[in-house]
Amino acid sequence: MLYELMIVVIIISSSFMTYLHVLFPDASTWTTSFFQFNSTHYKSVQMYCFFVLLFLSQSLFLSLWYITCRYWWKIAVFIVLMMSFYNFFIVVFSEVESSDLTHRFSIYFLTLLCSYLVYLVSKKINYPLWNRLTLDAIDSEEVLRYKFKNSKHYTRVLNSFDEDAYKSNITNLKELVAKAVLISEDNFNKEENQSNILDKSLKGKSIGGVLIFLLILSLLLLDKLHVFAPDGKTWDLGFTTMGSFEFPSVTIFLWFTMLKITSFLALTIWFLTSRYWWKYFLLIPIIIVSYQIIGTFNVK
Repeated sequence: MLYELMIVVIIISSSFMTYLHVLFPDASTWTTSFFQFNSTHYKSVQMYCFFVLLFLSQSLFLSLWYITCRYWWKIAVFIVLMMSFYNFFIVVFSEVESSDLTHRFSIYFLTLLCSYLVYLVSKKINYPLWNRLTLDAIDSEEVLRYKFKNSKHYTRVLNSFDEDAYKSNITNLKELVAKAVLISEDNFNKEENQSNILDKSLKGKSIGGVLIFLLILSLLLLDKLHVFAPDGKTWDLGFTTMGSFEFPSVTIFLWFTMLKITSFLALTIWFLTSRYWWKYFLLIPIIIVSYQIIGTFNVK
């Protein structure tokens, strides 16, 4: 229950994290008793903190998604997560004075480090399996569906059961598990055919799973659409003209809008593919991001 509580807290806090930027001064200089911070790249310290918190919240959501994801296409989530960390550290170091080489090395190193730490946490916790093992979440059907990665994995599981058997005075756990594995191997094809289409698309490398994999990776392309936009107030597309609304240029407008749209799509995919009870808390950031997307098109 502690894991679920932590997940809910992270989801809710990350949803409102960007609004904390109002606590920082709306000026280019932030002076305290301990330090003085000057914002040179951004209009104000408040704007700088807004983008730092924006990419931080995005990285937290993607990290949580990757750690709790139970499907093979989670590697696509990890790739998007690495890009999110990269963007986060670009913003952080934009106000740090250093040589170009040191600047780039720090960004790449911290991006790889944070990504690797998330990977280690995912392996250590193994949340999908932990969730199935708690509160009688795993039943005989789940046992039959479970597939070991290799013989070493199977041996490790048997040893774990053997240790529990010793503590519980049960002596035939190895035989019971071995029998369950044999049954699952004999009936795997039959059970797989009887599973529903959605379950196949999410658990197996079927067309549905591949489409989800490609859809997640396409978020990286959407983030780069702004490079095609001109650095002006309007963009003539031939069939229509796109304005910058209240943004300084079409490039900035498209960059910010696509950033929000990709966040919305990622959260929506996460919500639709998740099977955990706490997934309904994802509706909070989905609603907030939807409101922010609509707000970008409001013209006074």
